[in-house]
Amino acid sequence: MDKKLNIPSLDNHHNDVFKMIHLLDDAIKKNSRESFEPIISFLLSHTSDHFKEEESLMEKHNFHGLDHHQQEHRIFQ
Repeated sequence: MDKKLNIPSLDNHHNDVFKMIHLLDDAIKKNSRESFEPIISFLLSHTSDHFKEEESLMEKHNFHGLDHHQQEHRIFQ
């Protein structure tokens, strides 16, 4: 990921998610169905935890775009 937030836990979350998305893309290209389940499971659990942490930090620091960002999270979930 090119842009970092300079918040190590969130930057690590983002990197992990992007790695998994690339693995999912490879699995789709190879039609490797057995690879889908662990990747999807990781993404679902990981993003939920990440969204909670990210929104908590945004609230703590009165982030201006919090409402919009929360809406984007809800769309994804």
